[in-house]
Amino acid sequence: TLRAHAGPVTSLALDRAGERAYTGGLDSTIRVWDILACVGRETYDAMGTYPLKQTVVSHTDAVWCLALSDTVAAASGATTLLASASADGTIKLFDVAEGVCKLRSALRREEGAGDWAPTGLGWVPQAGGRRLAVGYQDSGARVWDVETGVAVMDCRSGESFDGTLGTQINAILVHPTLPLLISAHEDRWIRFFDIATGTCIHSMRGHLDAVTSLALSPSTTTFASTGHDCSMRWWDVAQRRCVQEYTTHRAKGAEGIWTCAFQSGADAGASSEEGGLFASAGADGVVKLFGRG
Repeated sequence: TLRAHAGPVTSLALDRAGERAYTGGLDSTIRVWDILACVGRETYDAMGTYPLKQTVVSHTDAVWCLALSDTVAAASGATTLLASASADGTIKLFDVAEGVCKLRSALRREEGAGDWAPTGLGWVPQAGGRRLAVGYQDSGARVWDVETGVAVMDCRSGESFDGTLGTQINAILVHPTLPLLISAHEDRWIRFFDIATGTCIHSMRGHLDAVTSLALSPSTTTFASTGHDCSMRWWDVAQRRCVQEYTTHRAKGAEGIWTCAFQSGADAGASSEEGGLFASAGADGVVKLFGRG
């Protein structure tokens, strides 16, 4: 058990080598952890061996989301960056090449765009770690060039936006090979955007309550969504239809499932949908693991 935040932990990012973990919380800080230092550590070991390596105080409000670019940047040789989205309205970019966070730049929408905070992050694989997609509370998404700090694309759909947080984006997913951005909304919608043009190409009611998270399968042909209706649904990317639904977890405080994740094919020793695990975490305090195959 690792303790450092002064409140709930809201986000986590793990580097692909499994050596560093980054956590964000309601206390507005980002913590950097040495995972390897946890191996063999006892509860009451000396503080000199404690795995917390850095506390980053950069935001002024809750950190909602973290995203590392190491997977998409590796092929292009781009610098690995950690992006953080905060309730203070900013996205901060940190250089983590040396294992610690060094602030590189900050992204914020222009004056007049409202006080809508960023809520979801996704690196654009086709850009080799140089572009970042961001979802916002006003139900829109924006693609930023992190080298120049300029917004290069706006993805908007005003079908259901009512000027409140009831229609915000809760999560986004950027497809690794297709020019496709998928957004999950508080008002039950799942939307598909052409990331090359910013056009909304499909909208569908994904759940009976707020859609909370999205995860792409290792094969990239299907993705999963979760919601506060306590259900998990699997969707065919090409046909945009639900191929399986499973209700699990118990609702607590009007909330159901918070997040989900696939075990990658490489981690599972498989290169397709067969094998591996799928995980979900809910408001009931339970993490559930499901076998695939």
